[in-house]
Amino acid sequence: MAVPRKIKIAAVEDVRDTRILTLQSEEPIGFLGGKWLMINSHKPLGEGKWAKRAYSIFSGDGEQSQCKIAVKRIPDGPASNYLHDEVGVGDELEYSGPYGKLFHIYEDDAPGVLLTAAVDTGITAILGVLNSERARPFYDRVRIFWFLSDESYFLDPDYVRKHLPPELRDRLSVHTIDAIGETTRMDQAREILERDLAANERPDLAMIAGDGHVLYSLRTALLLNGLGEEQIRKDTFFNSTDKKPPPKNQANLRTGYTTGACSAAAARAATRMLLSETPADRFPDRIESVLPNGQSVVFPLKRRERDGDAAVCSIIKDGGDDPDCTHLAELIARVELSDSPGVEIRGGVGVATVTLPGLGLEVGQPSITGMPRKNITEMVQAELDGAAADGSGAGVAGDFKKAAGAIVTIEVPDGEERAKQTTNERLGLIGGISILGTTGIVKPYSTGAFRTSVVQAIDVAARRGLKEVVLTTGGKSEEYAMRENPHLGTDAFVQVGDFIGTGVKHAKRRGIPRTTIFGMMGKLSKMADGVTQTHQAGSQVNMEMLAELAKSLGAVDSVLEEIRAAKTARRVLELAVEHGWPQIAGLICERVAHVMTNYANGRAKTELTQPPESIDEEFEIVCCMTDFDGVMLGQYPLAENVRPV
Repeated sequence: MAVPRKIKIAAVEDVRDTRILTLQSEEPIGFLGGKWLMINSHKPLGEGKWAKRAYSIFSGDGEQSQCKIAVKRIPDGPASNYLHDEVGVGDELEYSGPYGKLFHIYEDDAPGVLLTAAVDTGITAILGVLNSERARPFYDRVRIFWFLSDESYFLDPDYVRKHLPPELRDRLSVHTIDAIGETTRMDQAREILERDLAANERPDLAMIAGDGHVLYSLRTALLLNGLGEEQIRKDTFFNSTDKKPPPKNQANLRTGYTTGACSAAAARAATRMLLSETPADRFPDRIESVLPNGQSVVFPLKRRERDGDAAVCSIIKDGGDDPDCTHLAELIARVELSDSPGVEIRGGVGVATVTLPGLGLEVGQPSITGMPRKNITEMVQAELDGAAADGSGAGVAGDFKKAAGAIVTIEVPDGEERAKQTTNERLGLIGGISILGTTGIVKPYSTGAFRTSVVQAIDVAARRGLKEVVLTTGGKSEEYAMRENPHLGTDAFVQVGDFIGTGVKHAKRRGIPRTTIFGMMGKLSKMADGVTQTHQAGSQVNMEMLAELAKSLGAVDSVLEEIRAAKTARRVLELAVEHGWPQIAGLICERVAHVMTNYANGRAKTELTQPPESIDEEFEIVCCMTDFDGVMLGQYPLAENVRPV
């Protein structure tokens, strides 16, 4: 437990709705620039707890008996109101600290470019860092950003400038972004920072403080521009930096770049470095590359290294707002020149190896699909051809080597760990992630990528000669399906998510005799109504359809009205069970089997909910429904009526 200490208020200054307290101590406070104090207001919060609040020291650490903190008044804040209204010059405060061991400049940090960025009240932490003795060697290469929801919020920019070291006062760049709580402010701040990173020298050290949601975006921009985690230090005042909050407007989601596009750009950079014979420390930190869709993109480089006769360059993948597990992965290209014409592509650490047939890739080869291979080859060949012509194609001044070909090895240092979040192992892709991408662009929450993974998994099952696949809507339904079907191997189970239509149609196309659909009430109710892509706009549960099923079981009008007014399919199921009609689960399964059989056989949308015209002896669909604990609620056909395959 922290030991309380006493410190006296030596001076008070009011700036807008913020009170500046100069604190005087009889003993050294023991702080470094960037640290903060925990002030105890002794205002009760209940359960024996007191309102204790953290305040950054924004004055220099050259004077250890005195420091300054800024207290913004919070209307309902017990600590801020106590420090504004109940104490004054001469009063003593109880505090603990200083804290913040990770947010300061270390003694062994080599002077270089220091980028600082504050969000709203985070400016006090940045002032503390910049006023510290250890910041002085960085003064000639400091960039200071302050992102404010409103220039009237917190301290006046002129006041902040006055409290910066004189050498840095013209470096403060103030930018207005949307209000706290608006997710749009994250991308606004990031875009401003990215413009700076593209136009100026890459930082050697970054210090960011304030709203954790905005810091998430700033940290991402810095990582994508080649900084390592150890070079980015953050002080979170509120909100979490661990995960980006979902945007309020799905239309504003950011696109990103595929692993294939990043690999191709890294390979181009490494080839250019070799051919131009440019020392690594003088090689540009960006490379322009052409995506498979023909778009030219400038990628920041993280690595620019020479390793004997090879060059190594890397790019941090920007997945945009897509939650794919490869976001922020480092795609490394190691290139060696060759006397043999052409470009040979190999897979290194963290790139999966194909061990089973069915994926359109040769067994034993790295899992680098066709379009990325083509993109890598074209980018490397463009450098080889440019150097062979007159050197102008390589884009770097100097003498150029000539080479007939190149060997490119793609690596992903943490690819094996990232692959644990995928179905790669089940598909026979062992040892890492796949290098993918058709256009080079990642669309957020990419339906195309998910649909492709469904098709891939069914292709693998067909190649292995499986007679049955089980299509599940998520992880829980798959867990329950596996428990109910212990005779099937894991390769028979395919998570289709919202793409049930894609799953059944492709299973039929590949000649798999039986497809079992395994899910819960919500998704299956949508399928029973003829919905084959359950995430699409307007695919709400049809309560009228469920009411008709309940009516066929004998439900009275009062119950039917309750069903029609229900907010969720789960509530409809509860009502049916309460009134003695659990058979509704079986009826829904029957309709799902009919809908999906008709869809797989190409019947018109208006005919999907009708019984199939005839029994298909070569293709059967079984549907099973469980509750949220995995208890089987219904099946069609019943187990004893399911044909052997």
